[in-house]
Amino acid sequence: MRSRLREDSTFSEICGLLEIDDARLRDIPLVNKDRFLGFYEELALMKNTGLMNDQVAFYMFGYFAIRCLESENFWHGLNRKQQLWSLFMDFASQMKATHQQF
Repeated sequence: MRSRLREDSTFSEICGLLEIDDARLRDIPLVNKDRFLGFYEELALMKNTGLMNDQVAFYMFGYFAIRCLESENFWHGLNRKQQLWSLFMDFASQMKATHQQF
């Protein structure tokens, strides 16, 4: 999964832009944002079913989940409260809580 995050050119671009909440995130096509969020939803499912523990999920994937959760530019034009994004929001919020515990 980690190599998929690093090697997918769209994901790599989004991660780079998330580092500083770059305004160019607003221009990322919805289909690419949906793929990115879907990737994190797959991770959430793996974590929720016990295939991955909380610490591994945080260590390997938490940083960009938190950056995305907090990004105003990524969510521009999207409704964060829409049920469609609830699995991602739950995962990212858990990652943020784990980060705050350190």
